[in-house]
Amino acid sequence: MDKPKSKRRKKAIQTSSGLASSSTTFVETPYPERRASGQAAPTKRISKLSRAVCQEAVRKVFPLQLSANIENALRRLASQDKKLTEDVWKDIYNKNAIVTRVPRGLFSRADDLGGHEPHTIRKGLGFAHTVVADWKTFVQREFGIYKQQGYNIYPRYREEHERRNKMGPKLTIKRTRTCPSKLTQILRTLPNGADVQDFKQRLDNAAIVATDYAGTLTAVTRAVMIGTAEQGFSVDLAADGSVAIKRGNYAGQRHHIKDFLPSGAQKHKEYIREDGIIPVAPLPSENIDNISGHDITKMFEFTHVEYIHTKHLSPNSPKENKTWNELSVLGNQTTQLPGGFSKTLHQQLVTFSTNLHNIWTGNIFGRCLDRLVLIYLRVHLAPNREQKYKELVARKAKEAKERKVSTTKKRSATRELLRHETRYMNKCLSKAAEAVTPQGRRREWKRRAELSSQRWAAMYQIHRESQTPRPSAGTRQAGAEDVHKSETHESQEDVADRLLEAGMDEECVVEALVQIDMQQEEYEQKEAPECETSSRTIAALKSLTKKLLLSNTKIDGALEEKIHSAWKGSEELTAEEIDAVTNICKVLQPFIPDKNAPRCIMLHMPLVMISNAVQCVAGYSAYTREICPVVSPASIRALPLDVRTMFEIVASPARQEGFIIRDRHNLPITSAEWATHNKEDTFASFFNMQEIHSICSSYNLEFDHRIMYLPNGTVHIQGVLKETVSPSVSYYDARRKAKVNRKESATNKKDNSPDFRKNLNAIDSAISDLSKDLKNKTARLRKAYHGVKKQKEVLKTMRVAVATDASTSVQAQKLT
Repeated sequence: MDKPKSKRRKKAIQTSSGLASSSTTFVETPYPERRASGQAAPTKRISKLSRAVCQEAVRKVFPLQLSANIENALRRLASQDKKLTEDVWKDIYNKNAIVTRVPRGLFSRADDLGGHEPHTIRKGLGFAHTVVADWKTFVQREFGIYKQQGYNIYPRYREEHERRNKMGPKLTIKRTRTCPSKLTQILRTLPNGADVQDFKQRLDNAAIVATDYAGTLTAVTRAVMIGTAEQGFSVDLAADGSVAIKRGNYAGQRHHIKDFLPSGAQKHKEYIREDGIIPVAPLPSENIDNISGHDITKMFEFTHVEYIHTKHLSPNSPKENKTWNELSVLGNQTTQLPGGFSKTLHQQLVTFSTNLHNIWTGNIFGRCLDRLVLIYLRVHLAPNREQKYKELVARKAKEAKERKVSTTKKRSATRELLRHETRYMNKCLSKAAEAVTPQGRRREWKRRAELSSQRWAAMYQIHRESQTPRPSAGTRQAGAEDVHKSETHESQEDVADRLLEAGMDEECVVEALVQIDMQQEEYEQKEAPECETSSRTIAALKSLTKKLLLSNTKIDGALEEKIHSAWKGSEELTAEEIDAVTNICKVLQPFIPDKNAPRCIMLHMPLVMISNAVQCVAGYSAYTREICPVVSPASIRALPLDVRTMFEIVASPARQEGFIIRDRHNLPITSAEWATHNKEDTFASFFNMQEIHSICSSYNLEFDHRIMYLPNGTVHIQGVLKETVSPSVSYYDARRKAKVNRKESATNKKDNSPDFRKNLNAIDSAISDLSKDLKNKTARLRKAYHGVKKQKEVLKTMRVAVATDASTSVQAQKLT
């Protein structure tokens, strides 16, 4: 390893115990050794201790283990504002005394306390030991003493919790950051340059393998999701109350695309089957509210994704799961993966599972239901306006795209001229500065440089003027308010997205939305005042339909009466509008989960897939929601590099050819677990740790022993902000913090007295009455405004007719 530039320079490095120490200097790590072909990897020789010595070492850490378990339990109770009752102590006792396995971390504590290498105590004890029985005896004998200590320290934990609550909201701000660098900048200089190239090649190969695996996992998971939604499932309830999930093999009537869209609105039929069937089975009609906590609610979460990996992408057999095996749609098909990359691929699996969880965590179900109902009402209640609206939006998007292309070409030409002038100006200045250039020629070169500078300034001014000005913060805020100010024009969100994607700036988008809105209103008033429903009414009907569906309103003969009673509009609903709401409720009711059912992907997936299919056919494919993460086959993914994956890539015994890496004591690092205990030395085998710590220090970070390797040779070094640095808070986090503060202040000042509730109900009632009155007055004013506008148009027409008649009579008199 390269020697430090200064002996005083010290960095926080990871010691062999895994703890950071700011007072440790850099230590020279041996260079990695290339292992010859066929040479066996070195193995760690763990000192063999007798079983009696190991059992005694374990008994010594029993007090530390029990104390740590009780302290962790008390801290959790304090964070939940719970009282320390006898029932709580009984629960803590049972969790420690009634166990069938060795407590987590017990052997590691014994290794650390005795100064042994990892796994020494565990291997010395073997499998036939009495640690569990000894632990139970110790807990039964000594629990009362630790219980009394717990009573003494619990008030301190409560005070710490209350102090943290008073200091601010419960908003966790992540302190993890990354800083960019080049791989060549942080690589260590090795005696053999070929070893560095081999290391780079291994990273590239691992990135390709990880990308291929991510793509395969995505394809398999998506196939499982689509197949599961197509076949459906049923829920059987046994006499003892247990729930059994069975494969649906749904053979009932499937929904056709014409159930959602008339033939004139089906713009892109290539997105569905030729027969027009949407192959999605409805949800079970019975016992759906009894599946809480069942394995079906965990489908497509991390454990289920692991099950899919083991079943279809691994030579091993998965752990038996009756429900997941019953709903399997791919049988026992498996894909062969390259060996020796288990830890690298596991990181990709974790990343994929996290992304899948994030997709379904938000309001994807409600948003898809909104879109589906809105499109249905548009194409059935206002088909002509919807067609003209889509044509108008497409034309505006096309114009914006053409304008962007034209501007880009023009600016590219001026940009190239600016580069040319810059090069010529630098050439003139360099010629004028040369010592061999005569004095007269120097003046000539300076004059040319001045002229070039003037030309450059003129062209740059033209280049600046051709650039679309960015709107100020106030303008953007006004534009956002114009776009989202009313649910009546909810479709403006779609228009804004399409125009922004086409390259139109936000100011122009607002102007285009105003023009589109004016043309829509003009069309509503002139061409279709009676036969088509207004966009305002459609938005209200969408909210009404969604409310009926989510409340599990029974679809029967009384549905029309329920629609009338739930309608709050000033105008009565027409027969066509009632029929549209009734039909969409009948079509979507089988895909709406019961309001008492748990929130899970399996219950939300059918409606999301139907919404995607309908939007694609209707021409709104840009607004579909992904059901699964997408891995682009055209690019290699970034490779997360930590100590475990690094050991696996360069020094795993599973590889015929590799490296032997050593720690600072010249002992070989022979396993991923041992590499985890020697993070700094593992990275120091191939990386210049002094340079890495220097880069992190420039960003006020401490190296977190994780690097993201990109295929273009760039790396992102992950670090944690130093304790003395306060993390910068984004505007989004600031809003969240303010929101949490408001909630906490409202909770603290909450008053549940009868008088307070009575006054609050009176205020709510008054606000409701005033809102209804304002709504009615607004409707009357709007109606009067349109009436006056029509009268003005009639008067204007009459004036034109009178003027025409007068001019005609005057001309006739002149002729006579």
